[in-house]
Formats: sequence, C-alpha cells, structure tokens
Amino acid sequence: MSDASSLNLLSLLPEMLVALAGLLVILANAVGRDSADGAHRWISLLGVLSALWFTLNPLATGAAMSGTAVHDGLAMAGNTVILAVLLLLLLGGESYLKSRRIPLAEYHSLSLFAATGMMSLVSAGDLVTVFMGIEVLSISLYCMAALLNEEEGGREAALKYFLTGSFASGFLLFGMALVFGFTGTTNLDAIAHSLTSLDTDNWMLIGGALLMLIGFLFKVSVAPFHNWAPDVYDGSPAIVTAFMSTAAKAAAFTGLARVFVPALGEAADAWIPMLALCAALTMILGNFSALVQDSFKRMLAYSGVAHAGYLLLGILAASSDSAHMASVLFYLLPYALINGVLFLVGAAISRQRSGKNLLDDFKGLAADSPLLAILITVCLLALAGIPPTAGFVGKFYLFMGAVDAGHVGLACLGILTSVVSVYFYLRVIVYAWFHKAPAGSAPWTPLDGGLVLVTGLSALLLLVLGVWPNLWLSITATI
Repeated sequence: MSDASSLNLLSLLPEMLVALAGLLVILANAVGRDSADGAHRWISLLGVLSALWFTLNPLATGAAMSGTAVHDGLAMAGNTVILAVLLLLLLGGESYLKSRRIPLAEYHSLSLFAATGMMSLVSAGDLVTVFMGIEVLSISLYCMAALLNEEEGGREAALKYFLTGSFASGFLLFGMALVFGFTGTTNLDAIAHSLTSLDTDNWMLIGGALLMLIGFLFKVSVAPFHNWAPDVYDGSPAIVTAFMSTAAKAAAFTGLARVFVPALGEAADAWIPMLALCAALTMILGNFSALVQDSFKRMLAYSGVAHAGYLLLGILAASSDSAHMASVLFYLLPYALINGVLFLVGAAISRQRSGKNLLDDFKGLAADSPLLAILITVCLLALAGIPPTAGFVGKFYLFMGAVDAGHVGLACLGILTSVVSVYFYLRVIVYAWFHKAPAGSAPWTPLDGGLVLVTGLSALLLLVLGVWPNLWLSITATI
C-alpha cells in the first residue's frame, strides 16, 4: 500500500521531531563548533517540547507506515514518560555536563537519537520495528556510556554494556525469526490473529517467545540477566545512568508489553511461568543486594533491579486482563522521575564531598542544604512506597493487579521485599538528617538553581500524583 492513509506520517510526528532535533544539533556543531554550546541545548529543548506537545495532542492516531508503527494510548503514555525524562535531564543536567567536561554536541545528539529509538519501540506495530527501535536506542546508549572513557571504570562500563547488549540482541533476533517462521508474519496484530488458529504448543513458537523474552529481560535488568546493570551504572556518567535507568527501562517495558500481552497473549502459558520465576528472583536479589552497597549509584542500580520485578507483576496481570496494563504505565512515570532526580542530585552532592558517589556523601546534608535533604527524602520515600507519594499508589495498583490475576504469592513476596527495601532507603535519609558531614569536607557550595528547581518540581509532582493519581491514571487507563 502506498496511499496516504497507509503512511499516516502525522501520527509519527513526535518521533520525527526528536530525530530532526538530533540532526540539527550535529549540524549546529559542524557549522559553529566553538559557539554552538548554547544552541545544542535550545535545539534539544525545542525538539523535546514540541514532540511532547504533539504526543499529548496528536494530529493523527492509529496505524502508520502500513501497520509497522502505531500511535495509540500505549504509545502516548510511553512517549510521555520518555520525553518527560529527557526534559528533566535537559533542564537539570547542564551543570553536570559542564563540570565533567562532557562534549555537549555528542551528548545531546546521542540522547535525542536514543529517545527516537525508544519512541519507535514504544510505537512499534511490527517485530522489525521493535528490533530497529531497540538497536537505535542501544547503540546510542553504548556511545553515551563511553563519554567519560578516560576515567576509571568508564571504558569497562561501555564495553560490558556493548558486549552483553549485543549478546541479548542476538537472542531477541533469533526469537523473532522463530516466531516469524511459525506464524508467517512479523506484524504484531497479524501474529495475534494467526495464533488463534494455530497450535500454541509448537516448539518453534515456544522457543521463539522465550528467546525474545530473554532479550527484553536483559534490557530491563531483570534477574538473572541483571549483572551488567550495577557495573554499567557505576562507570557511566551520572546523567547517562539516569537516562538509561529511566527512559530506556520505560521504553523496554512498554515494548515488552506491546509484544507479549496482545501479540503473544495466546501463547501466554509458554512464557508466564518463566516471567513469574524471574519476577520472584528479581525482587529478592535486587532488594537484598542493595542492602550491602556503599555506593549510591550501585544501590540505585540494585533498587532498579527490584523495581523491574515489581513491574513484571503488572505485565503478568495484564496477560490475563489488558486493563491491568494501566498500572504498569502509571508506575513508570513516578519511577522515572524519582531516579532521574536521585541520580542528578546524588552526583551533584558527591562532587562536593568524596567524588565517589558514596552513601557517606549524604551525611550532614540537612545542615548544609535543608531543601535538598527534603527533596531526597521525598524521592526515597516514594521509592519505598510510603504514602502519600505516587510510589505508594503505583505499588498498590501493581500488587492489587497481581492479586486479581491470581498471582497472590508473588504479590505477597513483592510486599515483603518492599519492606526490606525500606532499610536501605531510610539509611540515606538518616545519614542526611541525623549525621554530621564527613571530616575534612569542603565548605558547601549551593547547587545550580536550574537543577534545584527542576528536581524540586519533580518531587512535588510525586506528592501531587500520590494525592490525585487520576491526573496521570486518566491517560494510562485509556490503553
């Protein structure tokens, strides 16, 4: 089909605007290398804001490019999370980029291209589009992880991420090939339709589904495919770590839901047991590993592993009733905002203390900056799922969805491991409010105003969504 209705390019306007902004950043750098630093940020900001506007106010919806992409409620919610994180890092990460002397053109262009891949994955209507989206975002993140490759751990982080990510992509592609060989199509809607009349116990379908699941579980750092996350998060620049742990994870979870819940839903008996086992293992290993960490970034890495387990409960619930997908999408936004704030502010605090992202860097924070201490406290309480934060509401929906779907044991395990997580979150809060600053600490220098403003607004939003969850739930419930 080549008519305009089969193209429907207007529904892909957000992705095109972000990709165009990335190209313009490269062009601005080539034309005026010494005077384009400010232009990089403004081009990126304009591209993200315009893409966010057309995501929430689309000129067209439905399938595009002959069904290989689709702009629906799932794409709208996923793209909103991705663009919100990108906006947070653009407004709050400028001081970090300059202090670490990260090349601005390279960072901004790569982040925009990575976001383009994420949005393509979220809007995918075909297995080919799924793979292309994952590869675009992955290759961009491999490069971003190496932006500080001269520092200790930087090259190791980039290389480990590249090697393990490439291996996972091989699993994903092999699984897609098997599913295509069995169904005769790569279109997700066509796969779902064909499985209603085919034998879902066939080894080719089961093997393909499980191989694809392994590829996705790596991207969202689910145990036992999570070992790369702590090392990569620790060795990468904090602003890159914030991006890959929030926007990339949101895109991967949305892509996982789009592929497995509607398309491979008829074969759910083949992949649900593996997903349930991984969810249990992830919640246990993530939380108990975070208990013994002295590095703030590694603690957040293992915390992210644990939260991936909680989100898998939502996927399991959605496999029996797609309405539960709203709980996953609801939780992705506060989770992304929390981690974006914690990585940015944590890096800023560490620069004034040890420079090694240690938990001890937070000692005495309340005496030096009460506002930052309050901000950190709100975010950590939200991660722990303490009311009245959005983290509590998100976990409530996830666990109740799991109970409704019959996964009562996993829901109980999620609650118990959440109780365990309270210890290592409260540990940082206690350091900030009830300990003195480490001996020999330099005098406290106020943080960049833009960073404090944007992270403060994010923390306020966590409280607002905790009290009025329908502000975001009204969008996610349309899926």
